[in-house]
Amino acid sequence: MAFSPVREYVVGTCGGSWHIRIYMKTLIPGAILAGESAGGGGGTTNEPGMVLFDPSNPQRLLQATDRGVRVWYLSNSAQLGAETFIPAKPGTGGQFDYRLAGKKQLLALEGVGVNYLLDITDTPDSFVVLAVTRSPDMFTGSDIALSPDGRLLADVEVYEGKKVDKKGKKEQYVGLRLRTAREYAPLLSTIDELDNGVQAIAFSPTKPVMAVSDMNGWKDRNRKPPVVRIYDIADPKRPRQIARIGVTTTHLDFSPDGETLLFTDSPFADPDDPQPQARDQLQGWDLTDPTHPEKRWGRSVPSGISSVYVAFRPDGKLLAAYYSDGTLRLWHVEKHRLTEEVSRVNIGIYDSPIAFSPDGARLALIARQDLSANPRPEIWDLTDPKSPKLHSYLPGNSSGQLYALGFTRDADSLAIVRGSAGVDIWDTKPERVIEDLCDGVGDPITRKQWKHYLPDKPYNPPCRSS
Repeated sequence: MAFSPVREYVVGTCGGSWHIRIYMKTLIPGAILAGESAGGGGGTTNEPGMVLFDPSNPQRLLQATDRGVRVWYLSNSAQLGAETFIPAKPGTGGQFDYRLAGKKQLLALEGVGVNYLLDITDTPDSFVVLAVTRSPDMFTGSDIALSPDGRLLADVEVYEGKKVDKKGKKEQYVGLRLRTAREYAPLLSTIDELDNGVQAIAFSPTKPVMAVSDMNGWKDRNRKPPVVRIYDIADPKRPRQIARIGVTTTHLDFSPDGETLLFTDSPFADPDDPQPQARDQLQGWDLTDPTHPEKRWGRSVPSGISSVYVAFRPDGKLLAAYYSDGTLRLWHVEKHRLTEEVSRVNIGIYDSPIAFSPDGARLALIARQDLSANPRPEIWDLTDPKSPKLHSYLPGNSSGQLYALGFTRDADSLAIVRGSAGVDIWDTKPERVIEDLCDGVGDPITRKQWKHYLPDKPYNPPCRSS
C-alpha cells in the first residue's frame, strides 16, 4: 500500500493488480470512493507486488513484478488520462453548468440529494465548495443552470415552510430558487408557483429572461398539463412570470442572440385514446418580445425517436440535432429558421446532450458503437459542416453512464459528468496531450538508441529530454 504524496488517495495491491481509493475531506467528509485500477503486473504469479511512488515524479506509480518493475503514469486517480476529477457524485441523469464569473471558473452540479456550486479556478490542484443545497428526486428536479455572466445560480431545491404537521415537523416544499453565485450562495428568491417540477432551465444570453419547463419526469406526478414558463428576472429578488407556452419538453435552448427558444414538444401518450397520437415536434419560438412568444416553425420528429438534443453553433448560423437513434443532422439557419439540411451522419446508438466548442469548429457528444460497447465521449470536426469528421474520442465508461458534457470557455478542455463518480475534465489540446503522454513514457530515446532501431530515419524523437 502507498499514499500519494500530492493527492488524497491511496493505492493498494491485491492479486497482482493495483486499486486506488480516494478519501474525501471536503464534499463528502469521511467517504471513500473507488478510483482507477489496473490488472496484471506482467508476471507469472498472482502474488501482489509492492507499490511505491516515484520520488522524482509523484504521478508515476512503480509496481514490483517477478519480471521487473512496471511503471504506471497516474495523471488522474479516478480516470486515467483526465486532467482533473471532481468527486461530487452526480444524481441519476445529473446535469451541470460551467461559467466564467470575472476571473473565477464556476461549476454547478446536480448531486445525489444535493446541488453543488464549486469554484474550480485552481483545478487540477484544488477546488472550493462554495455552497451546497438540498435537491429533490431526479423526476421532480432535472436541471441546474448558471446565468451567462456567472452571477446567478438557478437550482431546484427542497426547503422547509412555516407550517408544522401533526408530528411537529415543518412541512417541506420543492421550488426553483435563484441565488447569488458566490460563497454560501445567498438566497435571492423562490419560485413556488410550479405545478409539476422542473425538467429544464435556460437563461437568455442577451436579456434578463429565464425559461423553465414546468414538468415532472414521472408522468403520473404531473398534476396539471406541462408548460414552459417565461420569467423576467431583471430583479432576481422578484422574478415575474410574463408568459407561458403549453408544451411538454425536457430540454430548452436559446439561440445565441436570445430571440429564439428551441425545444422538442413531446406530448404524453394517452393509452385510452384510440386516436393516433401526436408526433413529437422540434419547434422554434420567437422570443423577440418575451411577453408574447410566437411559434416560428416546427418539424416533426421521425417515428421511433425517443429524444432529440440540439445545440446552436455560437454564431447562430448552424443548428445540430442529435437523435436517440444515433443520427446527427446539421441545418443552416437563416432569419431564425431552418433552411438547407447540410449533412446527416450516423454516429452510433446513444442518447446524449451535445455541445459546440466556443469557436464553433468542434461538436462534443456521447456515442456507443453497438449495444455491447461502452459509451464514449467523441469530438467531431465541423469545420466543414457538409462533411463532419471524427476528430478524437475519449475512453469509454464501463462502470457507469455519462450524463452531460461541455467545453470550457477557452475550448481547450471538455468537462464530462460520469455517473456514480463525479466530473472529469479532459485536456483536448494536442500539444498538452502529447506532453502528458511523454511524461508517462519515461526516458526519451537517445541518438544511439534511435540509430539502432531506426537507422534509415533522421533523429526526431517524439519526446525530447528538454
